[in-house]
Amino acid sequence: MNKAIILALGGILCSSQLMAQSGASAPSPAKTDAPPPPPAFSLKISGFVRNDIMFDSRQIAGSREADLVLYPADKSLVNGKDQNDKASFTMNPITSRLSLGITGPDAFGAKTSGVLELDFFGATDATTNLARLRHAYAKLNWTKTELLTGQFWHPMFVTDCFPATVAYQTVIPINQFSRNPQVRLTQKVAKNVSIIVAALSQNEVNISPGPLGTAGTYGTGDSWSYLANNVIPELHAQAQYKSSTVIGGAYIDSKTIRPVVAYDGTVAATSYGAYLRINTKKVVLKTQYSMVQNAHDLVMLGGYVQYGTNTATTSATYKATNTSSFWAEIHGTGKKIVPGIVFAYSGNLGTNGTITDGGATSTASFGRKVVLNGRSIANLTKIMPRVDFISGKFRIGIEADINTAVYGTTGADAKVIENDTTKPTESFTNTRLLVATVYSF
Repeated sequence: MNKAIILALGGILCSSQLMAQSGASAPSPAKTDAPPPPPAFSLKISGFVRNDIMFDSRQIAGSREADLVLYPADKSLVNGKDQNDKASFTMNPITSRLSLGITGPDAFGAKTSGVLELDFFGATDATTNLARLRHAYAKLNWTKTELLTGQFWHPMFVTDCFPATVAYQTVIPINQFSRNPQVRLTQKVAKNVSIIVAALSQNEVNISPGPLGTAGTYGTGDSWSYLANNVIPELHAQAQYKSSTVIGGAYIDSKTIRPVVAYDGTVAATSYGAYLRINTKKVVLKTQYSMVQNAHDLVMLGGYVQYGTNTATTSATYKATNTSSFWAEIHGTGKKIVPGIVFAYSGNLGTNGTITDGGATSTASFGRKVVLNGRSIANLTKIMPRVDFISGKFRIGIEADINTAVYGTTGADAKVIENDTTKPTESFTNTRLLVATVYSF
């Protein structure tokens, strides 16, 4: 009996195997060599670990534990001696950076991308060494159009043409240096020509000067709200030519702030400039010129003057100060040893000689080194020679920043009175020696 059952089962198995091999009606095996679908998003982490080693020959005006240097400190006499004529030395890693690059699926027929980036510079001196949002933006890219929305460089800081110094802050307070929340449209109108338009606001780092602090009390304080309370954002327009050998452009910028929300008075500022970059086989040449009004939020000299009352109960009017800016740079194109040098100049032009408004005299001033009938800076110069030594992902940069400030007494237009023997100007120079180690990833 058992033998008969075993024979019957063997016959069934043989029949099934023959049917599977015979043929036509059997299903074909599934293919397993098809590529997997691409991921919806891709992420790329990059950045660097940086340490700045800094020696200054004189006390400076700056911030973030002296990592950011603005200009040499004015004289401060104690028992007939200038206490600011003293050297200092420090080290700082706060400009180390972490960046997340993002690409994703198309949207509205455009390629999509984004960047989220932070460093440890802090939003204020009180938050030095803490993480700070640096960039946070998304982009839509069509064939001839790009739309950027989020926090990115101010358009006057031209990413195709800026000083490639070892110093983190390039050549501020001479060159513009600001990151702003914005909506920016770049439209290609010819083979090498693009038009850029942008609307910008301010954040807690790059803000306008004014009479209201963050608590809303009347006094001296900087705030993003001065621009916000004018309702109309800062507006920028720029034309750019870009090829493999030449990049050039010109721009105009309009910004109006309302220092006191209860007043009708506003500070109107119009700025303009031009830039040029020439790429050759062995060297790169760059230059930029700007005339900037109310330039405090761009980390430059400047601000505005108030006319009339200095109380919070009645009206006041304002005029922006003017700041000229020029820099030029030449640097090498090597892969291992790259020398370079920058020359930069900035002038405080005050309110262009206007010292009254409707019969009212100037009563207050706001901004960086904007002073009425007092001590301020007439002009700044910088000479910054450098050399970078590069090996793989490691870079050692050595740079001297020879920074000279001409101090003097201002008039009612916030401009330093020069060529006056009764109020002579004085020059003070700080030489910063910087060694920076940068390990990129």
